[in-house]
Amino acid sequence: MNWDALYERAFEFEKLGLWEEMTDDQLFAVRANHEVCYISIMGFLGQHFALGVYVGDDGLRSYYHICQPSADEEEKRIARMSQNNIQCAYLSKDQMTPEERKPVRAYAREHSISMKNARYPLFLRVSRFQRPDDISEDFECDILREAFDAALWLGPKVMSGRITIPRLRTNTKTVPLLVKDGSEFRMESTPVIPYEMVSYPVGHTDETELMEQTRQLSQSGRWACKLILLNATYTADGVEGEFFPWELVIFDAQSRHKIPVRRCRDYENRPHVLLRELMKTLLRISRRPESILVSDLRTQAFLSEWCRRQNIDLLTGELPDELDSLINASLYEEELERNEVPEPFSDAMEFYLLASDEDVLKMKDDFDQISAALSSMLSIDNLSEPLRNNIEKVLWRFHSLQIEEASKNDLQSAFSVQGYLISVSLDTGCYRHIEMSADASLDSLSDMILHAFSFDNDHLHAFYIRDKNGREIEYNMMETDFISTPTTSEISLREAGLCKGKKFKYLFDFGDNWLFQCRVLRELDFRPKPRVVRAKGEAPEQYPNYEDE
Repeated sequence: MNWDALYERAFEFEKLGLWEEMTDDQLFAVRANHEVCYISIMGFLGQHFALGVYVGDDGLRSYYHICQPSADEEEKRIARMSQNNIQCAYLSKDQMTPEERKPVRAYAREHSISMKNARYPLFLRVSRFQRPDDISEDFECDILREAFDAALWLGPKVMSGRITIPRLRTNTKTVPLLVKDGSEFRMESTPVIPYEMVSYPVGHTDETELMEQTRQLSQSGRWACKLILLNATYTADGVEGEFFPWELVIFDAQSRHKIPVRRCRDYENRPHVLLRELMKTLLRISRRPESILVSDLRTQAFLSEWCRRQNIDLLTGELPDELDSLINASLYEEELERNEVPEPFSDAMEFYLLASDEDVLKMKDDFDQISAALSSMLSIDNLSEPLRNNIEKVLWRFHSLQIEEASKNDLQSAFSVQGYLISVSLDTGCYRHIEMSADASLDSLSDMILHAFSFDNDHLHAFYIRDKNGREIEYNMMETDFISTPTTSEISLREAGLCKGKKFKYLFDFGDNWLFQCRVLRELDFRPKPRVVRAKGEAPEQYPNYEDE
């Protein structure tokens, strides 16, 4: 490939500055490689500077996609990632890798071109929902060279006002076609395919057996869902290139948690693959929802037919903040796995870690939404311990400040509960009802549980209690480097947020893993002494004798 010829034209085009005169919807065309190629000059708004070439009808359809009116920022982002074109993008030094800058610098040195504060040309093949790649084929080079020649011929005439290129509209039937005539071009016109509004694929599947299996599941709970295109790419076996995968993000209002569904490549052409993964998820959790809430046309179209066949109500409305937080966690997962705080959260994290209590409390209306976002980040497996610790510290600060604020604002209400009646069960039919003071520590409750079940207190323990946002907080007997919450001897039952109906877990002996299920049966208006008020079922042996087996 003749790279020098491309760089020569690229530098000449950048010097012309045609994007100052033309908008990206003033399309014109040339013929190259036996195709009509539609040329767009990008950069009028000062954001992305490029000469883009949309090849044939498929390329033009992808151009129509980015022209769609939409108030949904996520849909606008998806549209930008849906293009099919060949382009010369002009990037700053910081936007390019050293390897990408190397050939540009070499050409510039050879031709005495100063690159100080200059934009660097980068020749790219941009494919729908794939990571852009360097052009590598002769025909791509030929197309880009023809496009540059046409733009360089047309540019001075547009800038002087001798030629006007009309803007593309929904009723546009032709665009100007520049036909090579020796070293010049002549203006003709070429018809274009009709402007098409984007339609979203309806999810269909022929897997009747899987459909029937999921229809037999019991129904419970409400979901909120959104179909998103992720920022990070991955490779697919047998398919060339790196793809941006699709994910159906599900928030379960019953558990207040995310329900993970395996991601899918190219859902638009293969919606049945994503539907199959959704149904496999239902079988894994052994239930299907009673209703699903969506807010956008894409997710609605994908789920509409499937929900009808599954007898699931598909509702439209505003999505809960928790779902937005889960979406953010998915979109920024790659940064989190590199243990970088995503830019939208970096300033907030620093503020909530370093600001005074008084300043943090001024932002208390945002606590729930931020807590949900940070909690979803904790689901990333590869988070470094320092980053995980900082997130835990912010969440615990919110939790403790909310308790402190409640006690200040309504002292009588906060301390009207003096004690609790707590049911603690171990296996079916074996439980103890225990009365404890609200000011007793979790450590004291641990002692009482072990006493009630005749266990020796000879191992470590931990409590797992959900906060008001549904996030499970772990309180350990001992301080650790990995958990920033108070130890069980440092926090009272009241401070842990116990209230009537509250369920939580108590784990004793991290080797044998005795897991006790706990529930607050009643709030007491008197301060009881710790005691067992009811016992049912024989407690299992703590150390069974296996020698006879």
